[in-house]
Amino acid sequence: MKTAILAGWQNAGRALAIYAAVALCVVVPAFAREQGQLYVTREDGYGRLILSFPGLDRLPSYKMRIENGVLSIEFGEQVSVILPDVGTTMSDYLSVARVDPDGRGLRMGLRKSFNFNRIEAGEKLFIDLLPTNWQGMPPPCRRKWWTSWPNGRGWPPSARSVSARPPMPKR
Repeated sequence: MKTAILAGWQNAGRALAIYAAVALCVVVPAFAREQGQLYVTREDGYGRLILSFPGLDRLPSYKMRIENGVLSIEFGEQVSVILPDVGTTMSDYLSVARVDPDGRGLRMGLRKSFNFNRIEAGEKLFIDLLPTNWQGMPPPCRRKWWTSWPNGRGWPPSARSVSARPPMPKR
């Protein structure tokens, strides 16, 4: 009798373990987040923020706002972004950066007023923080960023097919 009861509990335990494993395989992808990385650089007279999602072909949908000294990027889906210590690396431009608890927003505190230039290229978003007295054309993307696309020609496939840009010469 004890052996039959023990065998019944073992079978129930196996069934429960299989059920939990199947449920986990179904639920985990629903909570997956797109992994991004924020790079910050000081350039000649301006600061550049590069938000990159290397696992994607294009950026997640987003809206960008600037209100009360805060640059906000709100995404249409949950994302996970690795943030550098912008208060140290970009102290002239930014005070702090954080991802919203729900994973749908990225907020950065600005040290002062700036003019902005935004460039979308493949899975990267370039945001230039330009001084308010900036004159002339906005700065271009540097070669080190746009040569990283896998097609080897310098422009992401989506940008190359939309416009008539010639292929960049290889060095």
